[in-house]
Amino acid sequence: MSEEIPGRKGMIQRAVLHYAKRIRSLTEDKDEQTQPDIFKNDLLADAREAELLLGMERNPIGEERSIVCLALTCYISDLNQSKEFAIKKLGNINLSFKDVDRELKLASDMKDEICWP
Repeated sequence: MSEEIPGRKGMIQRAVLHYAKRIRSLTEDKDEQTQPDIFKNDLLADAREAELLLGMERNPIGEERSIVCLALTCYISDLNQSKEFAIKKLGNINLSFKDVDRELKLASDMKDEICWP
């Protein structure tokens, strides 16, 4: 298992990596809506652009910023959906998601700071 990168840089890396993986997973989806090659080519190009930001040492600017905002939006949505899924699967019990909630807070704060100047 790889070591987690703390703070802002770590959050951007986790969100961008998650985003790129989600995009790539769409190209492997058997859903007929994602089957045309032209659609897959666009998705793969988006994934490659996101992956280029991995290891970035500075704050995102320009097009990088747009990609990071998309990645943060996707990451926040998927964390919330996963949390809701677990709660529902376990009979709507009140579970504690301290780490997930901490990650959601950090991602939301970063999205507010980076995406809405």
